Amino acid sequence: MSSSSTHIKPIKPIKILSIGSDRKLFEEGSAVWARMLEYGKLFGEMHIIVFSLDRLGHAATKIGDNVWVYPTNSPSRLFYVSDALKMASKVAKEAGLKKEDTWITVQDPFESGLVGAMAKWRFGFPLLVQIHTDFASSNFTSASLLNIIRSFISRFVMKCSDRVRVVSKRVGEEVARQFRISQEKITVLPIAVDAEKIASLARGSSRQAASGVLMISRLAPEKDFKTALRAFKMAAGDDESKRLIIVGDGPLRESLEEFAEELGLRGRVSFEGWHDDTSHFYSESSEAGIFLSTSLFEGYGMSLIEAAAAGLAILTTEVGIVGDVLIDGESCLACPPRDVECLGVKLKSLFADEGLRQRLGQEARKSALTHVMGKEEYLRRYAALFE
Repeated sequence: MSSSSTHIKPIKPIKILSIGSDRKLFEEGSAVWARMLEYGKLFGEMHIIVFSLDRLGHAATKIGDNVWVYPTNSPSRLFYVSDALKMASKVAKEAGLKKEDTWITVQDPFESGLVGAMAKWRFGFPLLVQIHTDFASSNFTSASLLNIIRSFISRFVMKCSDRVRVVSKRVGEEVARQFRISQEKITVLPIAVDAEKIASLARGSSRQAASGVLMISRLAPEKDFKTALRAFKMAAGDDESKRLIIVGDGPLRESLEEFAEELGLRGRVSFEGWHDDTSHFYSESSEAGIFLSTSLFEGYGMSLIEAAAAGLAILTTEVGIVGDVLIDGESCLACPPRDVECLGVKLKSLFADEGLRQRLGQEARKSALTHVMGKEEYLRRYAALFE
């Protein structure tokens, strides 16, 4: 979100009890810390409970005039839910929270959602469930045993919800269909993005001459990097000039580096590690003209928006904002998740056709700039979730 001042009328009587797991809230000056301060201006009070391990040494902190953050300080992750519920009871009593003026909001329909649902049952507060990933997708449950357990939890949590916020139209439609929730209860509000950063990325000129492939993501199983490497191998063949640039880190880095070697891609795939600021990978001086994403599921896709704003030609799986902000054949090329052949064929066509890269990049940029909302509009729509 932009750093400009806001003029949103606060909903002063409403108090918020929030449950989540973002420990960046304990880091003064972090993006989420700053965002909570902005949210605090909208409400009478905000009390935020954060899943945290005791060994991390976090302490309850007042980060703004009316914003408090409380760690669960649990001995292990197994105690997150019970400890958060105990903390919610303590906060509700000490802050004098009443069902007439308090909302519970949870960052997902899983562990934090379970705490919210139980707190709703105990105190009678209405419950807003915020959904940032496409957990209704079959690819979500197939990714891990933990996700199967979370899927079961979500069924209970969604039944308890009074209102649901999703980050993309695709996720909203899936939630409505799978959980039989009326559209009136669902609000589509995309992830807050830095509009100034997006605008600066969009200042570049035509990038059609660049044919390097860029990926920016955490190196985790649900991002399906092995499919990306296979598709790149299929499309690039033995052409030593074709390059794949992977920006990010995670538990799979070592195994992915080994897999790239097995595919004979030594020297053609570079693992750049984690970068807090990735804007230079999108710049005109970068060799990347194509952005590739092979996620199995995605709630939104922040990197897709940034790549679109930068005017890169996008090849992606059909997840997140694809079908809503980015349209296959118009502002991106899209394939089903795990479809190596489709991705390989379409990537090869992007390598071969500068005109196609140019057209897709230009249309993606238009879509991104149309989609991104300013700070005041975002806060106005966020506040409306609780009205």
